[in-house]
This record gives sequence, C-alpha cells and structure tokens, in this order.
Amino acid sequence: YSIEAIKMIINGFKNIVSNGKDDLNNLLDDFLIASTYAGIAFGNAGCGAVHAMSYPLGSIYHVPHGESNYVCFTEIFKTYKKLNPSGKIKRLNNILTEILNCSEKEVFEELDNLLYKILPKKSLKGYG
Repeated sequence: YSIEAIKMIINGFKNIVSNGKDDLNNLLDDFLIASTYAGIAFGNAGCGAVHAMSYPLGSIYHVPHGESNYVCFTEIFKTYKKLNPSGKIKRLNNILTEILNCSEKEVFEELDNLLYKILPKKSLKGYG
C-alpha cells in the first residue's frame, strides 16, 4: 500500500505542476485512494520520526498536520540516509528516483522542488 500511495501522490503533484491547479479536480479520486492506501500502510507499519517531529508544530503553533510533516520531511529522510544508507531509506530512494526521474544523489532536492511548487515551505522560524 505504501509504495502505491507514494506513486499516486507524487504523480498527482507532478500533474498539478504540469497542468495547473485546475487539474486537481481530475485527481481527487486518486488522492482519496492514495490517502486510504497511506492510512493502511501507517496502520501496518506505524509512523516514524517525521510525524514525531511534526507534533509540536501542530500542538503548539497550530500548523496543519500535513504542513508540519512537510517541514520536517526531507531533512529527516536525509538523516535516515546518513545514519544507515543501505537501510530501508535505500528502497524508498530507489522508488523516488524512478518516479521523479532523477539520480539518487538528487532525489531529496527534486522532491523538495516538486513539493515547494505545490506548497512553498516556510522555515521553522516562520511559524513562531
């Protein structure tokens, strides 16, 4: 479920960037299915550091949950890679390189660039 959710969400974001926000209505069903798949995956595997780090932003500064996850997202993945480059992050990076059509070295930068086009990322200082 997790891999399919990742593919559906990122490909949906790529479509929005390419075709404009008007394309969102055509993607809503896919996003709902992807959200369900992601929920099943979280239920099976649990949540990791991204969610743990995002909770204070939501509870103290009232940042929406998805946005608070986004603020931490790629930096935590970079830390996973630094701590255990051949661990589970390697499999995720392989999936992301395929979807984003980039090298493993560029994967986090490409992911950040795509996500920024959907929702510009604020610095932590920007939340208070």
